Amino acid sequence: MSNLQSEIEALKDEIAELKKSDRRKNKSIMESTALGTIFVIVLALIIGCAGGYAIGKDVNQQRSVTLNLQ
Repeated sequence: MSNLQSEIEALKDEIAELKKSDRRKNKSIMESTALGTIFVIVLALIIGCAGGYAIGKDVNQQRSVTLNLQ
């Protein structure tokens, strides 16, 4: 009976350890997802700013060409 009792205690300890490692894994997944989201947002801002700069530069060149023709 005591052998069975010790086996149950060992299994309880193993289950508790697995739960702890599972929580750590979920936490790291959430952190990596948050970092990935921040990276995508920053990348979109950079691309948007570069596109806006290129469009503005093109419009200014067209305006100067129009002014030179007049």
